[in-house]
Amino acid sequence: MTRFVFILSTVAALSVLAASGCKSDAAPDGTTSPVTVSMPGFASSMDWLSRPESPFQKEVFSAQTDQADNNGNPDDDPDEYYYIESIYWQVRNVSDGHTDGLVLLTIDDVPNEETTAGFLEVLDDFDVRALFFINGDLSEENPHLVEKILEDGHQIGNHTWHHRSLIRLNREQTIDEITRVNEWLKEKFDYKPAYFRPPYGLSTPASDSVAAAHGMMNMGWSVGTYDWVYPEDEDIEENSPEIARRTVNAMMDGGIILIHDLPVSLAALPLILEELIEEGYHFVDPGRLAN
Repeated sequence: MTRFVFILSTVAALSVLAASGCKSDAAPDGTTSPVTVSMPGFASSMDWLSRPESPFQKEVFSAQTDQADNNGNPDDDPDEYYYIESIYWQVRNVSDGHTDGLVLLTIDDVPNEETTAGFLEVLDDFDVRALFFINGDLSEENPHLVEKILEDGHQIGNHTWHHRSLIRLNREQTIDEITRVNEWLKEKFDYKPAYFRPPYGLSTPASDSVAAAHGMMNMGWSVGTYDWVYPEDEDIEENSPEIARRTVNAMMDGGIILIHDLPVSLAALPLILEELIEEGYHFVDPGRLAN
């Protein structure tokens, strides 16, 4: 749970920064000076004031059927392609930009020796594909689980090697945290991730540039499960329905769900999937996201 506790203090600090409207200067190379922090993980209500918006951002995230590096050659039906809109963190249909009934499931801090296999079983039962954001240290210990994720038709994103807060790292450390994951995936599975999610949703100019250099989009979320607030020794049977209710109540068309690879989250997952599917939501296959 230690890697989840940091976010509590981080959110409090960010609230102070937001209230004061201040912004730190970017850190020079090789230092740990304060940096300008961007938060791809939060669908900020003020982001639209400073970010130019095109109708569906097709020029940036257009469907490229001939570049499905990890996904084979899916059908050319435009209704089967989607893209990520990064203003409000929504998944949209490429053909007309609609979000009606669409949802994307993302799973962080993967793999977990105790729970990842269970996640895969539940997803298979519901015929749902997800985007798994892996940490390099966990993956190196459990490469068979990463292999199983790919074998089951899911996609993998980069969540750094050690899950360290990037705002505490200098440029060289940031480069190492991100590139090591890509190098490991390339060596082990000849796989190139298309998405990067910074730990705690906090990116820096250095991480933004490294992700861009590797052709990865910063991936945020719009529906948080807040599953990380529960101590691991608390009652899973009691807490998992609460996580499911919170997630379903927060759901919106085009929502990007963030859930963690934890025991309590595994117990909540079938409840979430069953309810959202019953309400008519369609879980988008991340393999059909335009890069």
